[in-house]
Amino acid sequence: HTPDDPVERRAVAISYQVKVPADTRVQAKSGSGAITVHGVSGAVDLQTGSSAITVGQLGGGVAVKTGSGAVAIE
Repeated sequence: HTPDDPVERRAVAISYQVKVPADTRVQAKSGSGAITVHGVSGAVDLQTGSSAITVGQLGGGVAVKTGSGAVAIE
């Protein structure tokens, strides 16, 4: 159910956790939410508008882009 009040709609947060096989190619984009990817060997392509990107234990190529967030490699 979507709130009727516009102020309440702006305060809604959604979080996803997606599990994939280790050899999966991962492509993710977010406007303002953080992205974390660990433990895949496929290529990784990540983009955020204004949030952090964290990656670790990767076996393939990695491309990251963020408008104003930190990038952490673990």
